[in-house]
Amino acid sequence: MTDNCLVTLSRLRLYGGEATCTELATRFGENKNYYNSNISTACEKIARNGDCPAPPLRKSGDNRWWPVLCLGRRAQKKQEGSWIYKLRPELREALDSLDLEDAFVLGYNPKALKELIENYKADFYKFRGSSAPDGDQEAYKWGLLANFN
Repeated sequence: MTDNCLVTLSRLRLYGGEATCTELATRFGENKNYYNSNISTACEKIARNGDCPAPPLRKSGDNRWWPVLCLGRRAQKKQEGSWIYKLRPELREALDSLDLEDAFVLGYNPKALKELIENYKADFYKFRGSSAPDGDQEAYKWGLLANFN
């Protein structure tokens, strides 16, 4: 499973275990298609690589992957979005047992990260000292940081 899939499922858990992709996008960032495609991707990978029954097909005959990990229903009219994904209880329990409530799951603000890096770049020479007898063994890291855009 990709990191994006794990992040999506974890954010769905953090939202209360059920939400529309639009609600997730509003709360955590990205866009609704990010969440929709990651739910489908995670479910498809598990269905294809795991030992679980095939999900039901759509009327068109195409695969419907989301039932592998989620329950679903149409959203109410007052709700943002059109389809509610609800984590299956056993998946929610498994996600609850993991420590995923960090920046990886909660997301980050790219503008704030860029500002933090800029501030660090301005001061990092103050802290760069080298204790190695042959000079700075980690100079490549500082070069990468200095060139960060």
